[in-house]
Amino acid sequence: MAFQTREYGHDFLSSTLPVIDFCKSIGIKTVVTADGKETVIENQIAKSSDLIQTLSGNPLNSPDLEPYIECIGKFKNLSDKPIGGACFGPFTLAGAILGMERLCCDCILDPDFLIEILSFITNILIEFAHECEDRGADFFWIAEPTAVLVSPKHFEKFSGEFIKKINDSISLAAFLHVPGDTNHLIEKFIKTGAQCLSLDSCINMREMAHFIPGNVVILGNVNSIAMLQDSPQEIDKKVTLLNREIRNFPNFIISSGGALSANTPEENIRTMFSSTKKAPVWQKSQYNQIDSLWRTMANKNFREISGKLSQTNYSGEVIAGSVEEALYYLFGLVKKGKRSQSECYKQTADIIKVLNTGIVTPSLQININENKYRIEQLINNAGKIFQECC
Repeated sequence: MAFQTREYGHDFLSSTLPVIDFCKSIGIKTVVTADGKETVIENQIAKSSDLIQTLSGNPLNSPDLEPYIECIGKFKNLSDKPIGGACFGPFTLAGAILGMERLCCDCILDPDFLIEILSFITNILIEFAHECEDRGADFFWIAEPTAVLVSPKHFEKFSGEFIKKINDSISLAAFLHVPGDTNHLIEKFIKTGAQCLSLDSCINMREMAHFIPGNVVILGNVNSIAMLQDSPQEIDKKVTLLNREIRNFPNFIISSGGALSANTPEENIRTMFSSTKKAPVWQKSQYNQIDSLWRTMANKNFREISGKLSQTNYSGEVIAGSVEEALYYLFGLVKKGKRSQSECYKQTADIIKVLNTGIVTPSLQININENKYRIEQLINNAGKIFQECC
């Protein structure tokens, strides 16, 4: 891990306890299959008492867990970059212990038993998190991939509440990673108390930035398969575009959308970091101005937008960035059917009316849906551009 920070440019890493090692630490029996993979033997646990009988001693003293805790202190002696303790979440671990089919069935058929198992796992993970904190971890990361299988209601009951219990028990910054299409779960993720949400490549990060509170960081989401298969030049294009799309939001960290294959070309990893380092960023004060101004433009009338602009000496670039973000947001609402075309067009007209007062240089450019428009084009062809973007 220290090598990765030096060689590739990682700003932080985590020491992740694998599912199989957690299971072994609590006495669950495993088997090595013909292809050399170790897996849990299913149907060992029929009732909660079976799990209690399986546990022998303190899991934290297990040789299966200790290396992932000890690693944190060793890394601290080799690098000044932040390191996190990390584990898989209670719902995912319960799936490994019970089997995936039974896990999903128990959400409906035997929720009380499932909650007992989840509580048992959560208490151990809390101790693990405390131990990581004591060894110097800077944050605590929970990966809950199995949660993508369930509804928001079941996520909150069988995963979110238990993750929140872990997060509430530590003083470290809490990270949550759930791969796959999690658009339906984002609101529940926020309720777990996670201060950083790691999202997969199928999530529109810019749209998430409109919705997720500014004090929650979003992490991601370069496609891991692309990282494995694409050329460095293609990776550079993808990373540059992602940084461009999310540039108006400070609460963003670029990363792969999920774990990288061991066969991922090293040059692609270096490219992801080097391309990001070249991406332009705003000053903190400018981020604050853009955040306040685009939301006003997207939701208030001409008079209120004009009043906002008269209160502060905004630069032309900040105004252009705010217009771009407000229009992207409005056009997105139309596409998703969350606001009518007529409502959004009226709001767009108010923004154009403000621009027509000469507050910004007409030659300044904005980008919407990968198309570039000068402010003067926007003023003169607002109706046509609105139809193109919606």
